[in-house]
Amino acid sequence: MAVMVETDPTGATIVVNGLPVGRAPRKVFLPVTAQGFAKSTFTIKARFVAESSAEHSTTTEVELTPLDRLPSGLLFTRERVVRKR
Repeated sequence: MAVMVETDPTGATIVVNGLPVGRAPRKVFLPVTAQGFAKSTFTIKARFVAESSAEHSTTTEVELTPLDRLPSGLLFTRERVVRKR
């Protein structure tokens, strides 16, 4: 199943289970059960790189487990993650 990963600001590096998969916005394909639940645990991170010396680089992450129905999208900000249905 495809999960649309977006970031605000756009362009953050997306990492799935420790492997960089590209920059946001990006569709990430994850295996799911017939009922739409994650087949295993996935950690998805957005790495925001500081654009000036006044900012700090940050990473925001979410963990999806087999108890989670996969969302249609995720919106990462520097402070939090919003799951879209």
